[in-house]
Amino acid sequence: MPRKTDSCNPADWIYIAESDLAGLRLLVASRTAYEMCRSQLAAALEKVLKVELIRLGWRLVKTHDLKVLAGELRARQSDLMEQVDLLCEGLAEVYYTAPLPRVRPRGPRLAHVAQPARGRGGAG
Repeated sequence: MPRKTDSCNPADWIYIAESDLAGLRLLVASRTAYEMCRSQLAAALEKVLKVELIRLGWRLVKTHDLKVLAGELRARQSDLMEQVDLLCEGLAEVYYTAPLPRVRPRGPRLAHVAQPARGRGGAG
């Protein structure tokens, strides 16, 4: 059973990033899925950036945009900026920063799918 996590707990972000990196190491070792590896590396970087931001008192917001997160780190004068700045630049283009296309329902049974979720909070 997966462990329960809390999006405001930096240790949980590290736990998930370590899991991402373990899977990434397997892909790299097998020399497969180069584009997937880059995307997964960007996902792990996102988690590390959020850990540092939370540590610095940042209130978690839902974004996957590495450039936005790097800007937040820069504004807080994080010691990590020197290490992550080039990574953010290089990986921002391969990581998904825009939401997926909306589903267009084709019948009355799926009409609820196109409606935005209500009352669902959460960060990511």
